[in-house]
Amino acid sequence: MKKGLCLFLLLISVVILFAETQIKLNNAGWSVSADIRAYEDIYLTLALASGTPYVGVTYVDHWEEFSTGFLKLKTRDGVFRGSILASHEGLFMGVRYVTNTNQIPVFSHTTLELELSTVGDMKYLVRNRVRLPLGQLNGGLSVFLYREDSFSFNDIGLYLYAKEYERSLRIRNAETNVVATVDLKTNDSLGEVGYGIGIGMNYLSFDLGLAFAGNFIVPAGDLRLMLSPTVMASLRGIDAQMLISKLGNDDSIFAGISVTNFSLNGIFMRLVF
Repeated sequence: MKKGLCLFLLLISVVILFAETQIKLNNAGWSVSADIRAYEDIYLTLALASGTPYVGVTYVDHWEEFSTGFLKLKTRDGVFRGSILASHEGLFMGVRYVTNTNQIPVFSHTTLELELSTVGDMKYLVRNRVRLPLGQLNGGLSVFLYREDSFSFNDIGLYLYAKEYERSLRIRNAETNVVATVDLKTNDSLGEVGYGIGIGMNYLSFDLGLAFAGNFIVPAGDLRLMLSPTVMASLRGIDAQMLISKLGNDDSIFAGISVTNFSLNGIFMRLVF
């Protein structure tokens, strides 16, 4: 068994260098998978989840839609990915659906991932971003929901930017806290990037507190990352979490951390390269 696992680890390490690879890590476990093109849109998938090897097939489909008329502008594009994997523990099924819509003035991006297994495990990731530029007022919505095993992480934000005041009003739901903040500084003309202070409430205990929330762009080598922290301080203590993603509609990097009173609630990371 150990010899077979070592061979599988060696094989998947070599494959990672030549295939699309996905790495996941959280406080409940880890996984790594790699897709090797077998024929056109069909891929051989090798995976290792917390020491358990999986092998299976993956189907990938891409599509694009363009406007009619003289100028052919891309209005929508997307990716569908479906996988069936097997191991000695049972079957694993996964679906990823990604779509982008660019129909002025609405710009949106949606990612849906769902993973199920015959042993009863369910994992999902939902990301949705909508931007609505309206001239003097710009608005936007971002939704991030993640669950794997017993760990969950959610970050839902809404912002409204007034060009006259060069400030954004932000409302954000982080786990069981809802906060409303006004930017001390807004760093872009759309109002998405900035930070501010305000008030918050835990909707389970109804505790009120002071809040800080924002979005920051941080260069990391050739990458530009978006850091989205939310902090609320109340009589029950300090709740803090931060979502890390790649700037724009690129879903290749996600990470998050959640803390209560400086004790770690959970952490996760997801990389695709």
